[in-house]
Amino acid sequence: MDSTRILPLLVLLMIAPPGEGQTRSSGNRGATSSGIECGDHTEATSRDFPTSRRVAASRRGRPPREGLGKGVFLVASETLSDPNFSQTVVLLLEYDETGAVGLIVNRPTEISLASVLPGEEELKDRHELVFIGGPVDKSQLFLLLRSASLPRQSEEIVDGVYVSTSLGTLREILAEESTVAAFQAYAGYSGWGPGQLDAELIRGDWLIAPADSETVFDKAADSIWPELIRNNRGLWVYRTADDSLLSAMVSRPRSPATLH
Repeated sequence: MDSTRILPLLVLLMIAPPGEGQTRSSGNRGATSSGIECGDHTEATSRDFPTSRRVAASRRGRPPREGLGKGVFLVASETLSDPNFSQTVVLLLEYDETGAVGLIVNRPTEISLASVLPGEEELKDRHELVFIGGPVDKSQLFLLLRSASLPRQSEEIVDGVYVSTSLGTLREILAEESTVAAFQAYAGYSGWGPGQLDAELIRGDWLIAPADSETVFDKAADSIWPELIRNNRGLWVYRTADDSLLSAMVSRPRSPATLH
């Protein structure tokens, strides 16, 4: 993806989950992020995408694990207390031996995209809100797009869902010159260095579930995590005796009728 087309992001309010301090370590996730202070006009710098490609080859870890990869949900376990990720659902955009990158899909803010991009006239009469994508680099804006075909300057993540960081693509959507049926904007991302996500899975911090466009675009944000927890109680991540393999055992989700 052409890094010269990265969206600029001007954030006027602090974006931070409850309990997060001004500067907070992301634990084992290998990155830290400061909350963006009110009035701090921070402009995004150009970056390659996917972001984890920036991890140096010399830091490469173990090979990718079966069951993990682009297009799955990481569902925070009920015991995960880190305020950056408590009760979150992360859509994985990339996972390989260099690390992992994802976007939290169930943390909307009260900040409108129009206020973040005040120079975009087509946004002025629209009401889309910015989501928190993760604690890393909140000056970076990502778009998740729902489309029947590949939009310009985007990458498919799961069937019908694409990610983009292109301002040109956003402008085409707003001008109704695109096949994109819906979009959501995310400030920041969730990132893990080599082997870090594997360690968190072994520790039981996350469940794994298949991702889908309906969860990302149609469901109320506050219903996504509880529903995935209910539907995937038969999903377990476990380690073998020598810690060399990581496997995912996924049961079929229960019928919605059984959830009432």
